[in-house]
Amino acid sequence: MKVTRPFLLLAVSAVACVLVVSGLSPSEASTTEASPTPTMSETVKDEPMDPLAPTETAEMAAAQDVLRGESPRDFANAWIAEGSSTLTIGLAEEVDTSQVEAELAERGVEGVVFEAVAHGQDELDFIVENVYDTAGMDEISSATHDYESNRIVLTSHVPVSETMRVAVYERFGEAAVLAEEPVTFDPATRQADTSPFYAGAWMGRYQAAGPNCTLGFSWLNANNQPRLLTAGHCYRQSENGVTVATNYGTGSYTNKIGQTFGSTADANGSVGSDGDLVMIDTTDVGKSGGARMWTQGPTSDTSTNVKSVDRWTSNGTAVCYSGMKRGVQCGQCCDDDGDGGYNVVDANFSYEDSTGDRWYNLAKATKGWGKCLIPGDSGSPVYINTAGVGVAAHGIFHGGGGGGADDYVGKFEPSNCTMFFTEIGQAYQHWDGGHVEIYP
Repeated sequence: MKVTRPFLLLAVSAVACVLVVSGLSPSEASTTEASPTPTMSETVKDEPMDPLAPTETAEMAAAQDVLRGESPRDFANAWIAEGSSTLTIGLAEEVDTSQVEAELAERGVEGVVFEAVAHGQDELDFIVENVYDTAGMDEISSATHDYESNRIVLTSHVPVSETMRVAVYERFGEAAVLAEEPVTFDPATRQADTSPFYAGAWMGRYQAAGPNCTLGFSWLNANNQPRLLTAGHCYRQSENGVTVATNYGTGSYTNKIGQTFGSTADANGSVGSDGDLVMIDTTDVGKSGGARMWTQGPTSDTSTNVKSVDRWTSNGTAVCYSGMKRGVQCGQCCDDDGDGGYNVVDANFSYEDSTGDRWYNLAKATKGWGKCLIPGDSGSPVYINTAGVGVAAHGIFHGGGGGGADDYVGKFEPSNCTMFFTEIGQAYQHWDGGHVEIYP
């Protein structure tokens, strides 16, 4: 079963805090009057965050990148309050902020404000990562950072009770609050995925009746903004900006993933030297990918970690892919269905398809028998098994063939299944500074 990653919420009420103008310490600023000590968690409305302007998104990304190099005990991430354009960073300890300011200035971010807060990033993250295993928290359905109010907003499967409010306060104090209304999350599957989206999920055009391709690996650009990869021919250059979606929770493809850009495919096939790729920008819809990949069959609810990257292939490499139509098709001798495995036979392959489109800078792999690909697997994550720890991202599935009318090659038939893929190193060349998201 998939666990839904927390998403940023709009702050709904203020907490007692110290406002620190850039360069001042908490002791040099004024405080608000402290409120009486509560005995149970308060409840708040669970509201979505309004989209940020592009410049604000860039500032947030820069701040989060800089803060990754700082102690999570000292800082508590960053936010831009609704109706404000000021980047604010939570300051949990009295530390010198000049280095952070200098690094942000180098990235073009000026005028940042530091606000003293009670809880550091490490404390907030601890709640998110451990609440489901904490005694008395069986009814909790999600845990979300509310950075502006310096707390975690918890939702529950059932209506909030006084007993639940007391339990949350006794365990987490004012570092966590409960949303007023219950929220239940259906388990996501490969067939009906939700943010954070995993590689191998079904995907289609927004409001389409069905899927058309498979989602590839999660990607972070040079500013650590979330993106997702898939095959360029699914969404070519002529239709840049296609909104794509999954069918999670609705039955139709209306759960937006984001918009496509940067396709390396046009009406005639490959463009340039970077294979068959397109990127999906998830930020405008507040979504992201996850460093995981769906496994097993086409409607599976199991997944594994993406633990490393193997950028370039070589002849003889045993490769796998995980598609929405075929599920996992793997290398070595045999896959889960007993099929023969795929092995790379040409690391620099080109071809012309039956429509006249020409494709370059692909890798070709074959397997001697078993189920061949069927339409819909395009964009699938191509990977190498790393036994016991997950998979290594290796490419994005392009296409292939074999198997005749039943898309199957018998064990002793004089033919084979063929698959083509774009090496993941091509994405690193095309989108310089970005990288596949890796599970820590």
